[in-house]
Amino acid sequence: MRRAAARLIAQLTRAGHRAIVDERLGDQLGIPGEPLARMAKASDILVTLGGDGTVLAGARAAAGSRCILLPVNLGGLGFLTVAESRERAATVRHALAGHWPVVERRMVSAVVRRRNRVARPRPDLCARPR
Repeated sequence: MRRAAARLIAQLTRAGHRAIVDERLGDQLGIPGEPLARMAKASDILVTLGGDGTVLAGARAAAGSRCILLPVNLGGLGFLTVAESRERAATVRHALAGHWPVVERRMVSAVVRRRNRVARPRPDLCARPR
């Protein structure tokens, strides 16, 4: 992922854009990083590099902002991503030129109440074996 991010940063910089990375990636690359929520508010396009979990984190950060989310899959199977790693450069170039379709999505939030109390989330709930 570091290599893909470094290439993307170089591509954006060559094209005259300012690239901002999140704090974790900044630490890995040895450059300053920003909190994801602040990045989304300051960016026109938020490119996520990874899988569906990364897409969801980016979507949460971009919710309520005018930032466009552009998820690029770096893993095996990405249901929520819009481009594959090998298409990354062309996809970003098209998006920056305004030639990439933008589809608005809604986010759903839910709270589970049990006995008049908010139930704690259980990450194993969906993946628990029978």
